[in-house]
Amino acid sequence: LEFRRVLFRSIEHLGIYIGVLTPGTLHKLAVKRNRMRRRCREALRITLSNAKEQCSRPVQLLLIPRSSSLSAPFSELCDDAEKLSSFLHTSCVRSHAIS
Repeated sequence: LEFRRVLFRSIEHLGIYIGVLTPGTLHKLAVKRNRMRRRCREALRITLSNAKEQCSRPVQLLLIPRSSSLSAPFSELCDDAEKLSSFLHTSCVRSHAIS
């Protein structure tokens, strides 16, 4: 099982660090797994780079895409990334209120 940590420099100032894991069982061809990884990273980069507010503490995410991310329209991936972004925002706000 291979893990590759990916840091997005454009969103590091927000305290969000993202790793994408694509195991060999997801797809037989490495080319397809790499494409899934790149598509998910790009959707998250676009969505999270538009975030204005910083989390009160660093957030580390490990994403494991489904095989459907290979054939899904990019707009659907961006919609899922937007849902993740709103969840992160509410989590950051809630953890800041508790502290």
